[in-house]
Amino acid sequence: MLVLGLVEGRQGGAAVAVDDRLVAWAPAGPTDAADDMPWSAAERALQIAGLSCADVDIVSVAGRYTPMFLRKRPLLRRMLEAPFTRMLDATVALRSALRQSGIGAFDADATAEWLDGRLRERGYNPRRTMTVDVHRALAEAAYRLQPADEALVVTVHPMGDGAALAVHVGRSGQLDRVYAQAGFDALHTHLVRVMAALGLRVEQGVEAVAALGASGQVSDEAVRLLQERLFADAGRLSRGGGARSEDALFAALRALSPEDAAASVIEHLGGVVADVVEHHARAQGIGHVSLAGGVLEAPAIVAKVAELDVVRRITVLPAPGHALLPIGAAACEAGLSPHLPDWLLGPAPDDAEIDEVVKRARLNPRATVGLIARLSAGEAVPRFRGRPGPDRLGLGARCVLVRPDDRSALDAARAALRLEAHTPARVLVRAGAGDLRWARPEVVGRCTSWATACVRPEGAGELLAACGVGGGLVVQEVEAAQDPGLFRLLDAAAAAWGTGALAALPFAEADGPVATDPAHAVEIWRRAGLGAMQLGGLVVETSP
Repeated sequence: MLVLGLVEGRQGGAAVAVDDRLVAWAPAGPTDAADDMPWSAAERALQIAGLSCADVDIVSVAGRYTPMFLRKRPLLRRMLEAPFTRMLDATVALRSALRQSGIGAFDADATAEWLDGRLRERGYNPRRTMTVDVHRALAEAAYRLQPADEALVVTVHPMGDGAALAVHVGRSGQLDRVYAQAGFDALHTHLVRVMAALGLRVEQGVEAVAALGASGQVSDEAVRLLQERLFADAGRLSRGGGARSEDALFAALRALSPEDAAASVIEHLGGVVADVVEHHARAQGIGHVSLAGGVLEAPAIVAKVAELDVVRRITVLPAPGHALLPIGAAACEAGLSPHLPDWLLGPAPDDAEIDEVVKRARLNPRATVGLIARLSAGEAVPRFRGRPGPDRLGLGARCVLVRPDDRSALDAARAALRLEAHTPARVLVRAGAGDLRWARPEVVGRCTSWATACVRPEGAGELLAACGVGGGLVVQEVEAAQDPGLFRLLDAAAAAWGTGALAALPFAEADGPVATDPAHAVEIWRRAGLGAMQLGGLVVETSP
């Protein structure tokens, strides 16, 4: 049985599962955003698997619950989701009510039928097309991509999906939901309004809040006001509560610098999520916790969970939000086993295609150019090589590398790619290396491989100042067998500047799609005006 997992929206993607194996994944491409469905991602994922659309048995689509009458009226949808109006509260309440009612089930069937029609227009002929609850998809992916047979899976994912929190227990490959917060939840409206008060777009996610607050100071008064608006009570989140832009909370946030306001928001959210996880971990008697959802994009929030006594082990993947959804959508129907051995399953650049692009673009290939020398000199080097994994940096295969202790180089790379000034960088380190000395080793010891390590490193120069997010680092461990080329670069970095670490930014412009093929990579690189790029097995420069 072949299952195609899809995700609606600009951050969508596609995954392919055959029987009980995940065999391919692909990110959304430049053309997918206009259609709001990842058609090119689906084509690439099937191509990687050596299959075609005619082979697909089931299509499983994860996405926000959106009633059909709103789905067909995008202008009305934007009006109803304006941050500081009562219509936002009414819209979230309506979605929640419909989701729990027979009308919601009918609407889900209508949505599946509508999606099925769009699939058939493109040559697909599935036996079944279905929609998947976002929290279910996130939980499936989080459980399948962690190492334990038994795990408590907690998903916290906001932004108007009709539910904000779900808790699952995974045992021996079986995932069962034990709690879901239904009804009107304050988290949806709370985060939309808080981000608007900080001058951020909701699409940027909690990760952007954490990055903005990396250099800020927490305000106790702001945290107190935030706690009145959103709090945890017996494992659930508080509900309801309209808010006007001029009320005390938003006035307090706006009176602070954006950095201090963002730091306060992350401090508050971390405490709320930790309270929720602690309650359910004790109730279920499980000490291994796997977390997923957009709220967990902030490492300082994960740090609060990792410090709980009840948590013995914690798994949070480098991109725990939207990037996991296509895998989870496929897993809901494919019956994948836990702890999947490999998830670098994206499209690898084709050598013949690279050669053609290099010739057409009149690039100068330099296979022997030293990348570490360039990085040491303050250059940013894009990397488009090997097979990526399902996140915005391709787990290091689709990223722009920068020396991690060079703040000016990092800022210059953000500006060249037109990324927000506070776009966070991930720190890539060699698995098992002792280059970073952690101030809280007992907390780091609870994080599994691929996890987000969230404590302050010592002895790493300006690493924290350049890449810190909310008091810690988003750290991805790189195994030699998983990505030999990247591992060798990290070895060379250790020899060059004493720390086997690299900072990585998305190989993308602004919030657009990450480079998806050699031609797209060259297009982004040239517009950014960066000096050299690793393209497949070559290092290329612009010909004089």
